[in-house]
Amino acid sequence: MAPRKDKKQMDEKEGKQKITSPKRLRGPTLKPEIAKKRSEGLKIDIQYNDDGEGVGEGYVQLVSYMGVLARTMVPVYHTDWRVVPMELKEKLWDCVKGAFLVDENSKNNVISSIGTSFRSFRHRLTKEYILPYKDKPEYLLQPPTEYNYIPIEDWRKLVANRLSKEFQVKSKKGKERRAKYVYIHRVSRKGYAGLQEELMQKTGSRKPIDRWVLWKLARLKKGEYDEVTRPVVEKIDELTKAVEEGKITCVGQKDILTLALGTLEHPGRVRGKGGKKKPKQFFNTPKPTKTLEEEECQRMLMEKVKSLEEEIIALKAGKKEPLTPRSEVSSTNIRKQLLQHEEIGGKTHDSAHVENLSAQGTRKASPLTQVYKCKLALETEDNIVAYGTYLRDSQISIDGADILVVILYPLQPNALL
Repeated sequence: MAPRKDKKQMDEKEGKQKITSPKRLRGPTLKPEIAKKRSEGLKIDIQYNDDGEGVGEGYVQLVSYMGVLARTMVPVYHTDWRVVPMELKEKLWDCVKGAFLVDENSKNNVISSIGTSFRSFRHRLTKEYILPYKDKPEYLLQPPTEYNYIPIEDWRKLVANRLSKEFQVKSKKGKERRAKYVYIHRVSRKGYAGLQEELMQKTGSRKPIDRWVLWKLARLKKGEYDEVTRPVVEKIDELTKAVEEGKITCVGQKDILTLALGTLEHPGRVRGKGGKKKPKQFFNTPKPTKTLEEEECQRMLMEKVKSLEEEIIALKAGKKEPLTPRSEVSSTNIRKQLLQHEEIGGKTHDSAHVENLSAQGTRKASPLTQVYKCKLALETEDNIVAYGTYLRDSQISIDGADILVVILYPLQPNALL
């Protein structure tokens, strides 16, 4: 019997001219650099987000490595990941720990991810190397050259299973389910968690990204949406605007993404968040107190900024309008109490004529005066007592300067500011 050929060789043997696609297909990933680091006693550190999900370049390498383990260490004849012996799963976990600095609490997720890679590998073998040659059994006696490390007996067991009537029925049902999935994402190996981390780094905010925003971005291809996805994206934008204007309220599972798609959530996963998130966990978990405080602070902050802008416009017009009440204003040394600051509105709407407000009256400000939000603390940086906002000229240093601070959200009302 001649050695098992790969798909191209088999097509040529049949006298057919194989038409190659201009798109280069990805071969099996081996990750030799990870094995080299492991042999040198070096491990790749894995970073986690607030939800305990792996993110960053290290996690992308871990995902690739888990795929290597699934292809090379798990016998392909196993019909279900659940029947794979626990001893083998423990060995896979040890391999991961030998190459990566992973949190022990991530063990179940890592093993589950290897299982997902294993199912994907068997699916590819079935789709590309078995079913196309089901009427040519002589081509199915040995594994393809590309995966010649698969033991022949294991390969033949897989072939027998895939050509069985039982599998054909199961495969048909799977194709029917797959046909209903028309919104293809493109988040690659980084997943939704990695996509969210990228956005957080770009915006400088650690606030979780709404899942409908992630859902949209995951389906962008070269800055555009396909014809099937575009109507849903437009619906998401319409609903987002309606929520912002207070016309509708979205609660729990009936949020913007669910309404835009028009279908309920799958019981085993959360759309726009990845397969590791479960609906009961995601939709029934209260927001962290810090997140709620920040949202309330942001709301009050925008109200105060709007009020200040109106006062400035009134002053420019020569009207005698009352300034912000003194009880809400504190002039303080930035080195003592201002922990963090960031621009919240860029230049104000009329940045060329913004005026600073002070206890003594008004004076002309630099054209680059901007509105910033801040946290105020006493004694130590961790003892935050209030959230606020202030105006500052971006051309001068704030170190040691006395500035006007508007307290928006006091955490400790009795604090001596």
